[in-house]
Amino acid sequence: MKWGRLAAVVVWSATFAIPAAAQEIAGRRRPPPVPADSFVVDVWTTEHGLPQNSINALAKTPDGYLWLGTSAGLVRFDGARFELMKRSDSANANLDRVRHLKLGRDGTLWIGTEVALLWYRDGEFTRVDLDGSPVQAVSTLTVAPDGTVWTSTGGGVFAIRHGRAARVDPRRAVHLAFDGRGLLWVTWPGSSGALPHRALAADRLDVAGAMGPERIFLGTDSGGTDWFGNPDYGSSARVRDGIAVRLRGATSVGRVLDVARDPHGTVWLATFGDGLLAVGDDDVPQPVYLPRASTVGTVLVDGQGVVWAGTAAGGLLRVRRSPFRVYSAQQGFAPRVAAGVMQRADGSMMFGSICGGVYTKPPGSGIVNRMQWSGPQMSCATSFAEDAVGQLWVGGWGALVMVRGGVGKVMHSPDGAAVRDAVSLHAMPDGSVWAGTAGNGVFIFGPDGTQRRLRSGAELPHDDVRFITRDRDGRIWIGTVGGVVVFDGATWVTYTTQHGLGANYVRSVHHAADGAHWLGTYGGGLARLRDGRLVAIRQRDGLAEDAISAILPDDAGNIWMSGNAGVFRARLAELDSFANGQLRRVHSVAYGRADGLLEPETNGGFHPAAWRARDGLLWFPTLEGVAVVNPAVAAVTERPPTPSVHEVRVNGAIRALQGQLALESGRPSLELHYTGLGVAAPEHLTFRYRLTPYEKEWTDAGHRRVAYFPRLPPGDYRFEVSAAGHAGLWSAPSELIVRVDASLWETSWVRIGLLSLLLVAIVLLVRRRFAALDRERQQQQALARALIQEQERERRRIAAALHDGMGQDLLLAGNYARLALTSDPGAAREYTERFGELTADALRSIRDLARTLAPRQLEHAGLRAALQGVMRTAAEASGVLITLECDDVDALLTEEARINVFRIVQEGLNNTVRHADASSAVIRVRLDPGPPASLEILVEDDGRGFDQAAARPHAGLGLGSIAERVTILGGTLRTVSSPGKGTRHEARIPVSHGLHAEPVHA
Repeated sequence: MKWGRLAAVVVWSATFAIPAAAQEIAGRRRPPPVPADSFVVDVWTTEHGLPQNSINALAKTPDGYLWLGTSAGLVRFDGARFELMKRSDSANANLDRVRHLKLGRDGTLWIGTEVALLWYRDGEFTRVDLDGSPVQAVSTLTVAPDGTVWTSTGGGVFAIRHGRAARVDPRRAVHLAFDGRGLLWVTWPGSSGALPHRALAADRLDVAGAMGPERIFLGTDSGGTDWFGNPDYGSSARVRDGIAVRLRGATSVGRVLDVARDPHGTVWLATFGDGLLAVGDDDVPQPVYLPRASTVGTVLVDGQGVVWAGTAAGGLLRVRRSPFRVYSAQQGFAPRVAAGVMQRADGSMMFGSICGGVYTKPPGSGIVNRMQWSGPQMSCATSFAEDAVGQLWVGGWGALVMVRGGVGKVMHSPDGAAVRDAVSLHAMPDGSVWAGTAGNGVFIFGPDGTQRRLRSGAELPHDDVRFITRDRDGRIWIGTVGGVVVFDGATWVTYTTQHGLGANYVRSVHHAADGAHWLGTYGGGLARLRDGRLVAIRQRDGLAEDAISAILPDDAGNIWMSGNAGVFRARLAELDSFANGQLRRVHSVAYGRADGLLEPETNGGFHPAAWRARDGLLWFPTLEGVAVVNPAVAAVTERPPTPSVHEVRVNGAIRALQGQLALESGRPSLELHYTGLGVAAPEHLTFRYRLTPYEKEWTDAGHRRVAYFPRLPPGDYRFEVSAAGHAGLWSAPSELIVRVDASLWETSWVRIGLLSLLLVAIVLLVRRRFAALDRERQQQQALARALIQEQERERRRIAAALHDGMGQDLLLAGNYARLALTSDPGAAREYTERFGELTADALRSIRDLARTLAPRQLEHAGLRAALQGVMRTAAEASGVLITLECDDVDALLTEEARINVFRIVQEGLNNTVRHADASSAVIRVRLDPGPPASLEILVEDDGRGFDQAAARPHAGLGLGSIAERVTILGGTLRTVSSPGKGTRHEARIPVSHGLHAEPVHA
């Protein structure tokens, strides 16, 4: 395309000049259509992580990031964290001192610095070659409707299309801006400092007229209005439908530096010296924020309708339209601490206070006035009612006053006393007024002057009454500190915690259209009453808090609740699903100072504690004025945020993020930093994440924006992160593929080899174990056979002893007894003596046999005495010198254990006597106090010994019996012997802590 050159002709025609009859607004006083308290302003400075408090330019990319151009460099902001981008591009061009930012139609971010023009896309910065022009400061930057990027440096004016730059004019322009008709207005530096404007057609520069001297064309807002600024601190103007209007108004407007229009039609002006201004349809600028230097250089409205402004020295501003407006001291509500609130039949609002009187706000007025009447006043007013004939009833901490015709009258009870502390009032359709008191029950004032009183014990569960209402079916509901009671005209039904209420102190009720009744309690949360069944919903279930003072519905299916922590809302459908058991948790949206409330805490414990006006606005008394919320503004459906992983750290070091993430082997520790973009208030974001298949369930991260995975094993993973905004809507998850490489030993073939070796080792171990078990089984079988054989030998020995010894002795004794009966006295005497000797021998044999089988000393005298007995018998029979050392351990051993210890010593001693051919032996039974405590048994001789290796497969019953008994006692046995060196049996048996014992020698 051939680019023409601009003729150096300045046309001062008045095609778009401000006519002499232009409308002047100076000095006018009209209600501002954009009140300052309609907005919430948030400020970020260097104290919050902003690299520099001076911001030159703003832009928001489609991914949701806000970009800030500062002299410290380019800054990216996700609503919670400022990130200073790298300081140079791929050609090492400096990114400091960013003066201009513009977003291209394709999402490319164009960056003008004091040394270069660059563009940013997909994480890369690329410098633009301006047709060979030397590196100079970018003085202006704009984007045409067709996507062409226009800029100017010391080298002239350039147009950039499809990545190629062409010089359009060799002169430097100080400002470029397109209007709504597609014309580009160019501001050239004049010789006298004047800044006339030129229009630029699509492919050539043409003179299209001028706005007049000393004006800069700022641009056309989304409403089609052209805006102009003045560099010499004069007035600024707008041109709409060919009519120019100079902006002065109640606030003097100096040079306007930038302009933007939000979706509500408000125009935002960034000014030199007058801060940030909001302009409505009446063209009266209203100051919204005055930063420290009172200069706002740039303003931007994003896709959420949020206004962002960069100041000269006051940091970054965020301006959000507040759903609340507060009537406090500035609007005439002097007491500040509000109580009851009600709308009268004429549309005016009434406010109670603690304790500064009663106030009223006329319809359409922004001013609150003190209300007074003749007669007794109410200082601490908390409750209101207007009866069928228009009489005003005012209750609270003091007397109950009825106002008629501007005259107040104190109301009295049937006994003549003044009704006091009427903290809840309700006017019935029949003209009666019900007054609930803080301790004296309910007083009913009939339209005909009759009076009636309700008390606890009869109709009420408690005399402290906090609200009185009437439902759609005409039933009367009375909330008390002891439960709620329902009266249908005939019966009184009471509900308390025994029926499912979270707390007995019931402060409020909402009668839903579907027949459910929602009860607000103080400390027990919310409760749904339907078909006589109560279900409680508490803070632990998702409510903002458990103290609920008032409940109001809106037209979007929400109920709004007030409490100690502020105002919050929840969807009735969610609450119903929870009460029906279909949801595990509800979501509530809480509002506080960040949403425009001067003091979030509300007042309650009286009625009415909140009011839904006929226009749908909701009114709540707070500790700092009366707050009114427009549910249509507050409950705008917020699109879910866009979650994004913006930083990866592996073992603490930052890793570049390009596509999927590949990690080296070695069980790395992974940190994933994520954020949520594209929402009006990112500080409210909550997050959840999971790393599959490492974890299957979502991790609720709350407001935390980092996920930690220490020592991640090899494998392929998918990281998913989801975010929810203020409205609680979860976004679709953002995904990041993570692959962790395996070490050599973690590769599949190495693992298969190791597994094969492990299987072979297991097979060998199993075979070895089976072989050992087979040997043990053979040894047990051999031991069993030897035991049987020994038992048979013992039986034969006992039988032989009985038959050959005692049997023969008894047989001969019997023969001598018969002979003594038939012989002469001399022979009978001899036979009798022989009879006595034989019976004595038989008795000794029986006793010896009995000692062998079960020594009586073991039972009657203990282990030491029994061992002494067996030692003496063996010594007498063999001539071996035997020494015994035995501690007193009977108290530590059970009867079975004592018998086993005795047999161990006996078997060892028998082996010594029978087989060792020993001259001496030592028996030692000693307590080792440990720990752990144990019993040491030693049987040692100096006999011939034996070859243990050769004898082990053929071990006799003696050694086998000793080993078996030691095993039964849970001990260990060690036998040491070799030919010619004697034999030593050592057994160690665990016991409980022992007693002192003394050795015994024989």
